[in-house]
Amino acid sequence: MPISTLLAGVVHGRSLSGNRAFELVQETWCRVVPQAVAERARPLSFRGGRLVVGVASAPLFEELRCFRGDEFLALLNRELKSRTDTTLSVEKLEIRRA
Repeated sequence: MPISTLLAGVVHGRSLSGNRAFELVQETWCRVVPQAVAERARPLSFRGGRLVVGVASAPLFEELRCFRGDEFLALLNRELKSRTDTTLSVEKLEIRRA
């Protein structure tokens, strides 16, 4: 196989459109967080490595912001790395009241 074919595959595999990247992050979020959390906290946007998650309740907002945000960020990135051939990762998780 020519090197140009290999490189083209790598370049195309790593460059996802903004919408596709958001869809992939959103799907992965729903897979890694507990269902009770996913029902009340949903991804709103993903740009520049920053995932914004809207949360419906004050207690869950505090739980994610103070205690479980880093845990879910690590789970999210681990799952993204294992299921895609891209270098897609979430650098920052921003929790907002929705």
